[in-house]
Amino acid sequence: MKVLIISNDREYIKRAKKNYVDADVVFSTESAEIIVRKNRYDFIVSNMLGKKFNNIEVKDIEEYKSKNFITTKQEVIAVYSFKGGVGKTTLVKTLFENFNKDVKVLIVDLNFQDGGSDLSFALDLPVLPHIGMWLRERIKESFFENLIEYSPNVFILQSPPKVSLVKDISGNDIDTIVKFARSKFDVIIFDLPDEFNEIVKAALDNA
Repeated sequence: MKVLIISNDREYIKRAKKNYVDADVVFSTESAEIIVRKNRYDFIVSNMLGKKFNNIEVKDIEEYKSKNFITTKQEVIAVYSFKGGVGKTTLVKTLFENFNKDVKVLIVDLNFQDGGSDLSFALDLPVLPHIGMWLRERIKESFFENLIEYSPNVFILQSPPKVSLVKDISGNDIDTIVKFARSKFDVIIFDLPDEFNEIVKAALDNA
C-alpha cells in the first residue's frame, strides 16, 4: 500500500507516520503536485485537503488509528518539499528519534550546499566523513566506512561541506546507496533538497 502524507504540521505528520511508517511526506500541495505525477498512491493522509486530490482519495489521520508503532523491514522514507524553510530537517530528526531502539536507521542527507547542510549543523556532526568520500570508490566497504554513528541504532551518510565534492553524483548512485543500506538497516530516510532533479527523483522512486 502506497500512502502520501501532506501536511505542514509536524505533530500531525508525526502521528500519521506512526500509522503509516513507510509513507512519503510532503509539506505543501505544490510539492504534492510534483510527487503524485511520479508515483502512484493508494490514498493520501492530510489535514489540508478535501476528499480528493488529483483524483486520489484523501483521508484524515483520525479515520485510521494504530495502537503500535510497527516498522516493516527495510523501508525507505523520503522527506521532501518543493518549498524551503518548512522544517524538513526537524522532521527527519523527529522521525528517527521516535523509532524503537532496536530499529536500525540510516539517514541519507542529500541537501548539498557550500558550508555544510542544516542536518550536519543541527546534529553537530564532524566534517568527516561524508558522502563525497564514498563517491571516490563507490564500493560497499567504503560506503559503511563513511557512515557516522550518531547513536547505537542511527547512522548518517552526511552531505559534504562543498557542493563540488558531489558534482558527479547520479541517480544510479542513489540506487546503489539503497542497495547497500538494505543489507544492514531497517529504515532508510532521505532528507531531500527543495528542488526536483535526478537525485531527488531517484530517492523518491526508491521510497
